[in-house]
Amino acid sequence: MVDGWRDALREQSIAGADAASDPQPPTWLKAVVEAQQHIARSGPGVADMAAALAQEAHRILGCAVLVPLLDEGGLRIAAAAGDLPPGMRVGRRFEVLGTLTERCLRSGEPVLCQDTRGESTLAPELFAMLGIRSAALAPLRYGAVSLGVLVALAPTVHAVSQEDCDVLSVLAFSAAPAMVGSRIETDLAGERLRLSATSTLTGAGQWRWDVLTNDLQWSPEMFELCGLDPRTTRPSMSLWESLLHPEDRRHEDLAADVADREDGLLETLRLRHPDGTWRELVAWSRAIVEGDVVTCVFGATVDVTSQRGAERELARLAARDGLTGLANRSVLDDLLRRSIATLPDPNDVFDPGDADAASELPDDLGPLTAVLLLDLDRFKLVNDTLGHTVGDALLVAVAQRLTAALELHDVSDCSPTVARLGGDEFVVLLPWVAGVEAACDVARWLLEEVRQPLEIDGLDLVCTGSIGVSVASHSGRSGSELFREADLAMYRAKSVGRDRVALYDGALRAEAESRMLAERRLRVAIERDRLLAVYQPIVGLDGEKVIGVEALMRLRDDDGQLLLPEGFIDVAEDTGLIVELDRYMLEQGVTKLAEWGAAGLDLTVQVNVSARTLGQPGFEEHVHQLLDQYGVAPTSLQLELTETSLVPGGSAAQDAMHRLAAVGVRTGIDDFGTGYSALAYLQDLPVSFIKIDRAFVSRLDGSPRPSAIVRAIVQLAHAHGYSVTAEGVECQTQADLLRDMGCDYAQGWLFGRPSVEQVPLLTWGENRRGAPAS
Repeated sequence: MVDGWRDALREQSIAGADAASDPQPPTWLKAVVEAQQHIARSGPGVADMAAALAQEAHRILGCAVLVPLLDEGGLRIAAAAGDLPPGMRVGRRFEVLGTLTERCLRSGEPVLCQDTRGESTLAPELFAMLGIRSAALAPLRYGAVSLGVLVALAPTVHAVSQEDCDVLSVLAFSAAPAMVGSRIETDLAGERLRLSATSTLTGAGQWRWDVLTNDLQWSPEMFELCGLDPRTTRPSMSLWESLLHPEDRRHEDLAADVADREDGLLETLRLRHPDGTWRELVAWSRAIVEGDVVTCVFGATVDVTSQRGAERELARLAARDGLTGLANRSVLDDLLRRSIATLPDPNDVFDPGDADAASELPDDLGPLTAVLLLDLDRFKLVNDTLGHTVGDALLVAVAQRLTAALELHDVSDCSPTVARLGGDEFVVLLPWVAGVEAACDVARWLLEEVRQPLEIDGLDLVCTGSIGVSVASHSGRSGSELFREADLAMYRAKSVGRDRVALYDGALRAEAESRMLAERRLRVAIERDRLLAVYQPIVGLDGEKVIGVEALMRLRDDDGQLLLPEGFIDVAEDTGLIVELDRYMLEQGVTKLAEWGAAGLDLTVQVNVSARTLGQPGFEEHVHQLLDQYGVAPTSLQLELTETSLVPGGSAAQDAMHRLAAVGVRTGIDDFGTGYSALAYLQDLPVSFIKIDRAFVSRLDGSPRPSAIVRAIVQLAHAHGYSVTAEGVECQTQADLLRDMGCDYAQGWLFGRPSVEQVPLLTWGENRRGAPAS
């Protein structure tokens, strides 16, 4: 092995002395040259060259040889020759850090280790396990590119000499250029393959223009992009520019423009395809500059017609309602903003020094911008009974009817816009109308159009709507103000009977301000714990006993005054705060039942509950928990719902009524006679009592007509198995008449006003004789 190498060196020295007159190259040098030639002929791949290098190094040195190459942050043995230590097989990977290889690669110089036991930093126990006692390493490096190392190994100390290390270095130095060149060629081939694949997948056409000779070369994808046959077409700059839109032709300026951009030129072009269509292209080009002269321009071009068409379609869809195709809210907001901007400046019509003048400008003088907010009446009933498919078809039909009607008639000086806000709400924007009455006329005329019969899926439908109208006469207004005002006016139209037009005016403004004040009071009362429960007794008309109470809510205002429900209950319903109020009153009522039960009083408590609260998920579980927590029997609690909240046809609230009835919690109808006034639909509900509204009771004076109405209600209710309570009883005459009619119970000021005090178990006669009724 190594001894043979040294003998060769000695023979080479003697031969050199004897033939000084005829010098011959040394034997080792000849062997290295032969090895270099063998490596060069081994093949184009780095792996082939690494295998040939290992074989030649082993042939010359006689020891085991490895060729580890850098791979993904570590080293992988690419080739080996000779008797390898156990585990040092081709393909094995190992780390670079903390090894002789790291030292060799970092220094760029050969490394000789004649006794691995003396290398304390290289984990000698690992070398012992592998059976390596001496080693030499030479870097495989050319220029700035490092491939790996060439390693000679021996199982005994000092078996690898300095001479072996020198020869190893020469072999590595001579093989590295060819191996690095092969690696670069392989990488370039891979890049070309990837570029070709990318061009094929994306349809990108590549081209090269020789500026000096005016020669233009196209890739196959470029011919396909232009719709030309490469067998019959010779590309040229004149041909290329003839295909482009006249505004995109820039042959004379292209080379100079590209040369001024280090990152190349990116531009959008329009190309006339042989099929007659215009194609949209994105072209990237870059120049090759030699000295100050542009010699060549090369680049790539992609057809983005489909992508740009999709982008435009997305933009169109983003501006349109998906169901009806009408403008959506974002488009409407922009159009309304621009319409208001065209109105007179408020400074032209009021004193700029008067801060309140702008808000007080009259909105009844033209020209005006008007917003007409249309909401279909009882549309939810259509969805619930006929299904959403019919509901959607109805919305589409209404949209088409509104659009067609406005297109056929000159309703304003500028084109109106029809938009859908969502659900069953539509908006008609009139950018320029003569006056308020003209805007209202358009609204009434549109309602007539909507009201015409429709046939949808074989069904004859008549749809009505309610329209709120708001107008602006100067540019000091905002779109959000107009929408809010139109919304308030629309709800006014619904509240007074539907199928009509309402104009936002001063009265609505005052009403809106009042509702805002009520909401503020309500929220403050909740936050500051100013809610209060009061109780009004309910007496049995036959036995003159107080059998229970109704829990009523009050709010304590900032000044200590108590606010009645009439001042805040509608706002609570609209804002959803009613749920929080109902839960508060429910807990107060159950707590009072527990107190009275502990005092030996057998009473019931009736608590008003909104259908919105009753339909809340988990409401009945909340009721059960309260009753269990305070030890109150379910039959002691009675829940009251207003007649108008129970729409026929089923609801979550009605489902909850059935579940509560199953455990003994009774429900009844409050203010009976003010809503649907139909006992028939109540048969499907677990109703156990009704309460006649005070509007009927207050008319009882002995005259025939009022008495007949109340008597009929009592008789019908008893026929259905319901008990009856009369509300608002204020005099003895009313009480006597109700008792004669067979009414079961009564409540009112005659028997006691609502009070926070505990209700004593008295007859109503004793109450009348002077029991306190605060």
